[in-house]
Amino acid sequence: MNECALRHRESGRVLAARCLVACTFWARLRGWIGRRPADGEALWLVPCASVHTVGMRARIDVLFCARDGEVIKAVRRLRPCRFARARGAAGACELPSGAAAGVVAGDHLDRVGAGARSLEETSGAGQRRLSSLCEQ
Repeated sequence: MNECALRHRESGRVLAARCLVACTFWARLRGWIGRRPADGEALWLVPCASVHTVGMRARIDVLFCARDGEVIKAVRRLRPCRFARARGAAGACELPSGAAAGVVAGDHLDRVGAGARSLEETSGAGQRRLSSLCEQ
């Protein structure tokens, strides 16, 4: 899995110092099942328009995003054994409960750090769309 940091563009706050990108079916299905997400950790699921917390031990926050990294829907404190979805989402970011405080629909997320690719495509900057996050 690729690894980077996750930043809330509007506030500049780092939501997760360690963001893992799950690109394969099995990596997305497994997610955080059987373990608690650590503080400062996130799991980016791409492509993904729905998540489940079956088999999880703790509540999580989920941010569903469009291709350009815009937050479509924020689900707070999703309990174990529940499902959430967002129509039109290209990806979902799972964070420990409370880590996504202050992030609302319409905000943007950026992947930053060594080897990271941004969620938003901009001309001349070499950044990629959400759908290409898993490419090396």
